[in-house]
Amino acid sequence: MLENYSALYVEDEEEVRTPTSRYLRRRLKELYEAENGEIGLKIIEEKNPDIVITDIEMPVMNGLKMIDQIREHYGNTKPI
Repeated sequence: MLENYSALYVEDEEEVRTPTSRYLRRRLKELYEAENGEIGLKIIEEKNPDIVITDIEMPVMNGLKMIDQIREHYGNTKPI
């Protein structure tokens, strides 16, 4: 069902990110990874993923602030 979609997975804890990314990578067309919201925003600009999955508590920029900035810049949905 997800094999036609790309996703961005944002998680600061490598021991959580690595196995989850492995799982997601088998189910998605493409998976991008970031360790904080700031890097996540850069990937969104460059790669235009269909789905964003994010942790909330992270250093540099947390997930809620990243989502606020996505909404501020793109509205509730990012045009493809």
